[in-house]
Amino acid sequence: MKRNPSIELYRVGLMFGICLLHSITFGPYKCGWASNILASCVVGFVFISGWFGVKFSWLKLAKLYGIGLYAALVFGLLSWLVGDVDTFCGALMLGWHKLTHGFWFLHAYAFMIMLSPAINALICGGGGGKIIPIYPLLGLVWIWGFGRTLPYGSEILPATAGLDSYGGVTLTAVYAAARWCSVNKIEEKIKAGWLFAALPVLWFLTGIGLGDYNSPFAFALAGVMFLFSLKVKVPMLLCRSVNFLAPSMFSVYLIHTNEVGARFIKYIETLVIANIFDCPAIAVFVSAIIVLICATLLDIPRRFCMARFIRN
Repeated sequence: MKRNPSIELYRVGLMFGICLLHSITFGPYKCGWASNILASCVVGFVFISGWFGVKFSWLKLAKLYGIGLYAALVFGLLSWLVGDVDTFCGALMLGWHKLTHGFWFLHAYAFMIMLSPAINALICGGGGGKIIPIYPLLGLVWIWGFGRTLPYGSEILPATAGLDSYGGVTLTAVYAAARWCSVNKIEEKIKAGWLFAALPVLWFLTGIGLGDYNSPFAFALAGVMFLFSLKVKVPMLLCRSVNFLAPSMFSVYLIHTNEVGARFIKYIETLVIANIFDCPAIAVFVSAIIVLICATLLDIPRRFCMARFIRN
């Protein structure tokens, strides 16, 4: 399904939110409630995939890991440039280690893609659009997994591997719930007034710490923001900027979420406070903008090579 400009704008907005999130968590100026709310931006990316659906193919999986490989190479070369490693071979090894032992979202997303045919069949096929077939999966993540993050939850609920926030099961549940919302045309059944009423409640709940990736409240906030985005008409002038940025958003995520990116964020925020404006909020905002722009520029060689490859 072809995505409209409002969805691409939503994707760019989500990535800016993630850059803000990391500017807070990686930088020297912390703001707990803001980072808690912004965590739903990660869930929002998976919500988009679920809404439009994913058709599994090995080529799609290879392209996904191609982006991961490129981001790992960028990380290795930047580490070499700043002196974290001494040789080019060391940079390659560091990048490979990041690819295989880091990038949790990349691997969890690949896990989700590989399970998408089963989810699609449950919801769009034999499930007939009913939510009953995915109840167990949602219960695993939103009750069992999320429940263990609550006070005393880890003492009441049993422990089992795979139900944490940073895993493929969590992203698969988000995908399944978003797919169900799309198949059942939830946007036609929810009034705009309900969305506006839900926003402050969801901001409060996620802001106080109930917004982990496996939280139903983070899913609801991502869904509400997505439904709002469907109603946005993007000006033609802005469309060009959005169309330029959108294809790099997954790369931007991977390129800046590492040790070099964290150090860069700290440097930018410290520089802003010391030389421009003594306000942590402005420093975080400026840092997020710079990270988004720089990571997009670093992704241009990959996009250029891919465009040449496709043309040839």
